[in-house]
Amino acid sequence: MYKRSCLWKRVGFVVVLVVLLGLSWTVALGAMLGPAMEVSPGYEQEVNAGDIVVYHHIITNTGDVTAPVDINCQIPAGWGITYATTTRSDTTTWMPMPLPSGSTLPLTISLSSPFTATSRLYTSTITVTLLSSPVVEFPVYDLTYIRERFIYLPLVLRNYTPFSNGSFENDLVGWAVPEEAKLPVDVVSLAERDGTTPSEGNGMVLLGDPQYPCDGVPQGYAAAEQKFVVPANASSIEFDYFIWTQDASLDETYDRFEVYLWKDGEPMPESPEHYDGNMIAEGGNCDIWRRVPEGSGWKTESVDLTEYQGQMVKLSLRAYNRQDNWYNTYTYVDNVRIVIEE
Repeated sequence: MYKRSCLWKRVGFVVVLVVLLGLSWTVALGAMLGPAMEVSPGYEQEVNAGDIVVYHHIITNTGDVTAPVDINCQIPAGWGITYATTTRSDTTTWMPMPLPSGSTLPLTISLSSPFTATSRLYTSTITVTLLSSPVVEFPVYDLTYIRERFIYLPLVLRNYTPFSNGSFENDLVGWAVPEEAKLPVDVVSLAERDGTTPSEGNGMVLLGDPQYPCDGVPQGYAAAEQKFVVPANASSIEFDYFIWTQDASLDETYDRFEVYLWKDGEPMPESPEHYDGNMIAEGGNCDIWRRVPEGSGWKTESVDLTEYQGQMVKLSLRAYNRQDNWYNTYTYVDNVRIVIEE
């Protein structure tokens, strides 16, 4: 591991060399715009002594220039650690790595708790250092609670676990909106039509647009997607939602809310793992809005994860408008979480 002072001497030499090569304008522009960084927050998990606990974080270069990033971690005495990203892994500290402007770096921290760990809360500190001038550090605190040895309860992994921003508290950080999706995606704190509040925290994702006129809805879909590693003992992924629609959804050719899950690197499946909508014959009326479920509550559903345990998967939450430009449909989703069976 280079000392920071040595690293900056080398960076200074590179800058001088770039100027001598006639690229001083590029360097000056980068210095004017400046680097910036965001790191998804830490969170808490509960495990048994001797378990491996995995924390997932997202590092985002929000600046205008490529920035060198250093990662370090302080863990409780007697614990083991492994870092991993999509391109590399190590068991110790890393050398600084460049992160291009606008890019994200998924970071996985695997902590091995000792069998002798007592029942209490342990803190691990991840420090992401932006090697700019001046140097800026982003500390993130992951909390691991070791259970009493006689307690065996199911564990529900909620906000930021095991993916980033599962309850949309940090806008759409960690989620991706496909370029081909024609309908908008937004994070809101209050449902426009009936005033429903989020089922968890202060944010919920809105797939679609309540403001589309009945005869002016673009054909297509709105989607929020995310990749994540399924924990080895995960049983299902749960999510809360409700739908507002002017359409009927008796078959796949009409407007629906659909959830897809598939192994990363494989084609998206033709059929969703879950779908819902106005599943009755009455529909297709510009003067009638139907809410699914009826009333003012949220509906909770789940998708089985057992066949994907230990694998990288892709989750896609989608609201479709099909057939024509008639009859608006939009969906609110919140509190996406993993259920662990002990």
